[in-house]
Amino acid sequence: IPAIQVNIAGGRLPPADAAGNIFLRYPVGIFSRSKS
Repeated sequence: IPAIQVNIAGGRLPPADAAGNIFLRYPVGIFSRSKS
């Protein structure tokens, strides 16, 4: 999922494990909104 990859590359999200947990808890819309 590009949005998550971009945020991880930008250092916005914690490591992959934590990012996976966050992704399971919140809809993709949050990531796309935080990007814009």
